[in-house]
Amino acid sequence: MEHATPQTLAAEAFKHRALAERLKAAFPDLDEQTLCDTVEGLTNLHERLKRIQHRAFTKRELALGAIEQAGLKRLELPDFTVSRRQLPPQIVVQDESLIPPDYWEPQPARLQRRKLLADLRGGGRVPGATLDNGGITIAVKTR
Repeated sequence: MEHATPQTLAAEAFKHRALAERLKAAFPDLDEQTLCDTVEGLTNLHERLKRIQHRAFTKRELALGAIEQAGLKRLELPDFTVSRRQLPPQIVVQDESLIPPDYWEPQPARLQRRKLLADLRGGGRVPGATLDNGGITIAVKTR
């Protein structure tokens, strides 16, 4: 497959839009989901976007690994800054049925994630939920 450049993405986006318009004109009763699925199958736009997102994720992971290996918290370059940040622990709900009613909002029942997170961060124990170890990510700021 051809490399995803701004020009090839623009061409795929144009093709995507043109096909959608032609299909709408030819089949006015076509529902939105069928239209989206059909156009997606006829173009490479979604595939290219997924590849770009995957590459961006991979580059972020590589940058994080390099910063960690070098023992740096921040790397300043002329056009951007990469900094290592600790992520706060996030809730891992193992079994919602075990979480006490205090954490559920009535009608309809909905987990009060903020309350649950506050209690877990405060050292409380809540059946059915724990905090993960957080994680580390990078922040990139462009100038």
